[in-house]
Amino acid sequence: MADDENDQAATKDAFEVLHFIAAKRLAAGRLTVIDATNVQPSSRKPLIELARKYHCLPVAIVFNLPEKLFHARNRNRADRDFGPHVIRQQTDQMLRSLSKLKKEGFRHVYIAKSTEDIENAYIERQPLWNNLSNHDMKLMRKLRGKNVAIKYGLAESLEQLEREPSEFINDVTDFIDSLVSHYVLDEGKLVIAHAGLPESMQGRGSAKVRDFALYGQTTGETDEFGLPVRYDWASEYRGKAIVVYGHTPVPELVWMNNTINIDTGCVFGGKLTALRYPEKELISVNARKTYYEPAKPFLPEEGDTGAAAITEMRGDILDIEDVTGKRIVNTRLHRNITIREENAIAALEVMSRFAADPHWLIYLPPTMSPSETSSESGLLEHPAEAFAYYRNQGVAQVVCEEKHMGSRAVVIVGRDAAATKKRFGITDEAAGICYTRTGRRFFEDKALEIEFLDRIRLAMDRSRLWEEFDTDWICLDCELMPWSAKAQALIKEQYAAVGAAGESAFGKADSPAACS
Repeated sequence: MADDENDQAATKDAFEVLHFIAAKRLAAGRLTVIDATNVQPSSRKPLIELARKYHCLPVAIVFNLPEKLFHARNRNRADRDFGPHVIRQQTDQMLRSLSKLKKEGFRHVYIAKSTEDIENAYIERQPLWNNLSNHDMKLMRKLRGKNVAIKYGLAESLEQLEREPSEFINDVTDFIDSLVSHYVLDEGKLVIAHAGLPESMQGRGSAKVRDFALYGQTTGETDEFGLPVRYDWASEYRGKAIVVYGHTPVPELVWMNNTINIDTGCVFGGKLTALRYPEKELISVNARKTYYEPAKPFLPEEGDTGAAAITEMRGDILDIEDVTGKRIVNTRLHRNITIREENAIAALEVMSRFAADPHWLIYLPPTMSPSETSSESGLLEHPAEAFAYYRNQGVAQVVCEEKHMGSRAVVIVGRDAAATKKRFGITDEAAGICYTRTGRRFFEDKALEIEFLDRIRLAMDRSRLWEEFDTDWICLDCELMPWSAKAQALIKEQYAAVGAAGESAFGKADSPAACS
């Protein structure tokens, strides 16, 4: 900060820079090591606050070496000789701090008392392996003599432990207390937490992380059943990692923003569900019976499809922050694609004005790229240019398919209205939609669209494709023919005005007055 390591006037600015860099590293989830004397509580306090802010466990490594060794090493630093009184003062402050470090907030304290300790020391980062639930915590609190509500199978666990010796009970209590709040697996691509976890808390450790992972987040209100109202954190989740969680039973499985709640309430007569990763395959088996009556009914009543519950679980997942500003899209088979802010604004304007309900738009097909203009006389395009392009790109074989002269369309059709409401959260008499590759409705005539979708649905029924694919909705990438089915509207609404203007202009050009 001052181009001079001995300039003490730059200390305040230097530590401001230190705290700023440390905050950025902690926010990014990176290992952060701060090498400073930190012998005063006031110097350690902002570092502990930083750790708490970013849900990290602060660790203190103390060099409690003989004071004479500090003096000897300080004498060898000709450029940094501050006198023996500084060493004595710092050593005294360090010794008085040793017993207070845990109370200040350091989760672990390691003390090196000799040069041999330092030479033999190594740092090993411990991954998060064991997973903890709120039921485990309740058992641990009861074993430690706290008052807790005895329900959800806790009585049976306590009864079994009563038959065990006190040493075993102490081991169980210590084991539960040693468990961490959540799993972080597959290099951070998968997070497993009992009640879920937002991105800012993943792979971190603090009291707030532990509480969120165990109990989730509530609004502070209670419902008519006396249960806390849960905050819908998953609807706002935008993290890269898949989050698998439970805690609050749900009647059906719904992927929301890369998260899924697999607690399908087996104990309450629902299902037991497992997720196979990385295939993302879900397997559920029905409960043999209702083992415990829930305080709040969550299973749909007989005759109820559960569509309303699914819609409520899905929530309004549209967020304008997902599509504004500069965006970088990671693709699986291609390079990253950068969408500039001005392009995003233009696209948002077009989609807002002309597109169908975005909940329908699960798929927008790519367009075809035309080949270069043909060098053949009298031809606009020719296969030779297309083959030459692939050959230049190193593609030795291509598959040729007959292209029908139709209009590109995407068709979504449900088995019935309940199916589309359950999947898309939309109540629509057509129980589906037909839209263009740009997300606009293909048919302006609603009655025509309903008739068209009914024919698709009938074909699905007769071919038994619902049963073959075990689904109650389907998305089809189509070519609708004839081309004029869509082209008539295009000619009338977009091209007719241009043609009329051109005809008018050429007509005037042919007149004697224009020729003169």
